[in-house]
Amino acid sequence: MTDFGSKLTDIGEQLWDKLPDLAITVVIGLLLVELAILTLGYVLKVAKIPESLKSILFSLARGFLWVVLLLVVIQTLGLNDVLVAVTGSSVILALVLSTGVAPAVTDTLAGLSLAADPNFQPGAKVQVGEKGTVGHVMSMDTRKTRLRTADGKVHVIPNSVIDKTEWVVLEPKGYREKRRKSILKRK
Repeated sequence: MTDFGSKLTDIGEQLWDKLPDLAITVVIGLLLVELAILTLGYVLKVAKIPESLKSILFSLARGFLWVVLLLVVIQTLGLNDVLVAVTGSSVILALVLSTGVAPAVTDTLAGLSLAADPNFQPGAKVQVGEKGTVGHVMSMDTRKTRLRTADGKVHVIPNSVIDKTEWVVLEPKGYREKRRKSILKRK
């Protein structure tokens, strides 16, 4: 029992000695994550990427950057053995979970496809899914699209369902405003 206690004490002392490096790494890492997100926002704005696609890209980028920061923190603590185990086991875990993750990947890819389409944007009136739900696109994220129907209900539909079935744009985004202005001009 004494050997175990002394090992724990040694590990605690090693971690205590690395605490200043850890604090600097975390602070700089957080700043770099935010700087990368701001830079991505500027690039996407200049590239005139649709808002719905921006939100999906921000989610993916932020998740990736947090994983990288976690790995850097583990390395800063000198837990290289843990780092090797985490990265190695993550590959095995990814293989094991690939069947469960497949729908998420399918929804994300379909979401990117839908968000990049200029006709399928928040504000557009569409008919989507296997049931032919008609409503206005409220929002889109990496996995789901939300439609508000005429009766005020919000339908949450997986992006892959929309993408694999036919979807119809009944009124493009801003259609009602353009139509109203056109009618007012004629008067």
